[in-house]
Amino acid sequence: MAEIEINEQIHQVQHQSHLTGSVGVSTVIFVGLAAIAAMQANFLGEEAVVAQVQAANHWAWYQSKSMKYETQQSSQAILKSLGKPLPTSLEQKADTLEQEKENLKAKAEHLEAESKSHLDRHQSFLYSVVFLQVAIALASLASLLKLPKLWYTSLGVAVLGTGFMLWGSIPVSHGSSVPTSVEVKQSVDN
Repeated sequence: MAEIEINEQIHQVQHQSHLTGSVGVSTVIFVGLAAIAAMQANFLGEEAVVAQVQAANHWAWYQSKSMKYETQQSSQAILKSLGKPLPTSLEQKADTLEQEKENLKAKAEHLEAESKSHLDRHQSFLYSVVFLQVAIALASLASLLKLPKLWYTSLGVAVLGTGFMLWGSIPVSHGSSVPTSVEVKQSVDN
């Protein structure tokens, strides 16, 4: 009888030891994934801010070109009302300003869309970090309380976190309409 009890206890200790080892390994993996997701979220957040600042700069340049263009148009209107001939350089300069305005507008809109895309991806990585941290907490509790079902739950939550991580890794995947670099280059070159 005592021998059967000892064998059962040995079996139970081995099972708990296996659970603790499995939980430990999975927790280390969760921590590594959470660290990667946090770094990527930070990177994308910074990229979004940089793109937004660049967009604001382009909008300021656009506004400057607009003011110059309107000044050119006023000069042309004054000369026409006085019956004076328009210098061709004045018309050419107005055309150049109009083209520069359009190029700046296209670039600013592209940068705003790029910023939004970075922010959308940043958000996915933040969700990933949250789910992975919850998975780490659940795995720790599973190890302490020796509850395999809680560990399985932590694995499921970690899968969700990893899914958000993968979703955030896909460029331009979140309903954002960022034009390709070829489209922007063509619009800026025109």
